Amino acid sequence: MKPEDSKAQGSVWRQIGRYAGLGTILPAAIFVGLAIGYGLDQWWHTGRTFQLIGLALGMAAGFWQIYRAAFRP
Repeated sequence: MKPEDSKAQGSVWRQIGRYAGLGTILPAAIFVGLAIGYGLDQWWHTGRTFQLIGLALGMAAGFWQIYRAAFRP
């Protein structure tokens, strides 16, 4: 095996990991935002106010992380 082959294979796995991470960022951020909002709603006995706020903040955070990762050098 040539050194160039192992270096190329390492970069392929690095790219696969990067894109797999991009696919999990948005759902994870939305889930965390909803979970925090649900917890606050249960704690303060409100309707779904904080769930919706948590959903919006989770979506914003997820899209922001995808934006940052996409334009990272």
